[in-house]
Order: sequence, then structure tokens, then C-alpha cells
Amino acid sequence: MLQKKIFRVHREYDHKLLCEEHTYFPVLRPETQDGNPLIHIAALSECFWHPGHVLRSKEKTACISLSLVCSGSCAVHEEYTSHILKPGDLAVYKRRNFEDIRTHGNDLFRKKVIVFNCTPFLSGLIDLLFLQDITFVHFDDPTGVEDLFDRILSIFRDGGNDVELNMAVFHLLYRIQKQSVKKQYSPQLQHAVELIHASAGMRISREKLAEECNMSISSLNRMFSRELQCSPGQYVLKKRFEAAKRYLIASRLPIKQIALECGFVNAKHFSAEFHRYYGISPREFRSGILPEKETPFS
Repeated sequence: MLQKKIFRVHREYDHKLLCEEHTYFPVLRPETQDGNPLIHIAALSECFWHPGHVLRSKEKTACISLSLVCSGSCAVHEEYTSHILKPGDLAVYKRRNFEDIRTHGNDLFRKKVIVFNCTPFLSGLIDLLFLQDITFVHFDDPTGVEDLFDRILSIFRDGGNDVELNMAVFHLLYRIQKQSVKKQYSPQLQHAVELIHASAGMRISREKLAEECNMSISSLNRMFSRELQCSPGQYVLKKRFEAAKRYLIASRLPIKQIALECGFVNAKHFSAEFHRYYGISPREFRSGILPEKETPFS
């Protein structure tokens, strides 16, 4: 079942509505559902923005979202980079990590959005499928992907079961990941990433990484910046957090032990950095995901 809320922000712009969002929320909250679902959708939206609209990120969140541009264009401003998204562009947000999104140009901007809660299964799956916090993918013909967005909404409207919903979401993620891998990373970067993941607790220095990759530190930095839009150190930190999330959602290990397993000095440092990165503490993240009973992964 769904409840629909329509948000309207009024501002005069050629006598047109500036922003209209048709957003659907599940009536049942995750904690009231039986069992531990593989996938739980927090909201589905279709947004219409007129020129001049700006969405500013107020806080970081651990939710996962998929955003497909259907018409018009927008500019996504992150901390260090900016991206112009046009029709056929799709963004996978592993967390809300942008400064703001604003319409670009003079045309009506329309996008479709699915927001997921971080269930243990989906959180781990997204981390495996997509390397970056925000992954941008382009479809020359987005019709099939847009149809899948509509199919997922239709399942909700028609009261479809979890199996139908899961299969539709899996199909959508498969299409996105298949398209994203067409952007091949260089062999040098792939080797560097393998070395990072092979090191205990991902504790490998930038100097050692550059030496193993047979390149200078400056070349290593440029390679990561060019292909992953981050530094080697930032990439290592991301992967440590992702490993920590897997421990938090799939086990009941103490926070202190998780911190050490993931390469952090101590639990206090880990908790502070996790909160800075995701906007919530490890304990809050875990309490919002793990059920009261023991999980089969414990």
C-alpha cells in the first residue's frame, strides 16, 4: 500500500509552478513488516522543476537512491566537482553527498527517483556493484530503464508481492551496472584497487601503493582523481567505511572490534569519522537496520 504526498513550492517564474514532486511512501514502516526484507523502498518520486530551482542537501544520509533524468538538465555540485546531467543520465547515490542540485538551462526539468532504506542485502549489493559514492551512467535510449522505474511503481500501486518487487529492482540494478562497466578503468587503477583490498585492514601507504604500481605518487594521485574523482586516501577511507557497514549490518561484533578490523585506530576515531561521513553514528546505523533477534549472519 502507498500513501501519496505532493509537495509544491511556489515562486513566480513566467507564471509557472517552480517545483512539483509526486512522492509515494509505503504505508508500512520497515520495522512493522514481518521478517527482514531484501529490499525496502522508502519513497518513489517524479519531480518537475522549472528553471531556477535549487535543492540543497541539508544533511548526509545513509539511504540509497536512483535518479533518472527524463527531460531538461541539472547541475550536481559535490564538494570538489560538478556534473551536468542530461536526459538519459542516471545517478546512483550510495549516500547523500552533494552540496546542491540546480536546474540547468531554460527547459522544464523532469526526473524519476527511487529511494531505498539500507537493508543488509541491498547495502552490501550496492557497495559491490558501484565503486563510487555517486555513480553516473548514461543511456542513449533510456526508455527501457524508465519503463523499469514505472514497473516498480506499478507493483506498489497494484499491491504486488515482495518477489515481484525484488525481481524488478534486481533487473533495474543489473541494467545500470551493465551500462556502468562499459566505462572501463585502466589496468593500473584496477591493480591499485586490488592491492588496497588485499592489504590487511586496507592499511597500505600511498608510497607503497605507488611503488607497487610502478609510478610516482603524483601520477598515482592524478590517476585516482581522473578515474574515480577522489584521492587514493579518500578511496581507502570509503572502502573501510563500506567494510564497516557490512560488519554492522551482518554481525553483532562490538564497535571496537569492527573499528580495528577495518583499519581504524580505535572505536572513538572510527565513530567520529563514520558520523562525519554518513551523518549518523555506527550504533545508530546498526540500530536502524538490525532486527531485535539474531541475524542468520551472526
